[in-house]
Amino acid sequence: MKKSVVISALLYYAGWLGAILGAAQGEPLVGSMTAMAILLIGLIQGGRPEVGFAGLALLLGLGFETLLLELQWVAYSPEVKSPLGWNPPIWMLLLWPLLMRTLADGQCLAWTKGRWVICIIFGAVGGGLAYYGGQSLGALQFLQEDKIMTAIGIGFGWGILFPAMAMGRQYMETQMFMSDSNLKEKKDD
Repeated sequence: MKKSVVISALLYYAGWLGAILGAAQGEPLVGSMTAMAILLIGLIQGGRPEVGFAGLALLLGLGFETLLLELQWVAYSPEVKSPLGWNPPIWMLLLWPLLMRTLADGQCLAWTKGRWVICIIFGAVGGGLAYYGGQSLGALQFLQEDKIMTAIGIGFGWGILFPAMAMGRQYMETQMFMSDSNLKEKKDD
């Protein structure tokens, strides 16, 4: 296994745990700063194209997290909201570009691109478990009585979103950011 893949996985999970545990301990600013520091490492590594990927991930995240709030599937207590009181909180939104970075070439989830059945299963299982874990740690609350069904419902959404992120990244890499002139420019930097 390549060193970059292991480092990518460790950085992603450090960012996820930092954000979740920071929020669970009533320190959302610490969680946000942890996720932001790791995200900045990815943005520096990935260069200008990574900013576009991060923007796409933030838009997807804002839409999905807002949907979960509007459906009243999840809620964030005042203690875990960002200092500005934004909902969904910043620490949660920063997890989206962290995940998008793991899909870059040489990163821990790059192998899933183009394997759409695996992407669907990975997204459904991993997404549901991640939210269930965040709920169990106290970073968010499931509002429905049946917590398992809530996690399954969220997992269903992630079964759509994760492949969409992988496809979006793959399209942007091949059609937008990785043209011959962009590749030459990146080598010259």
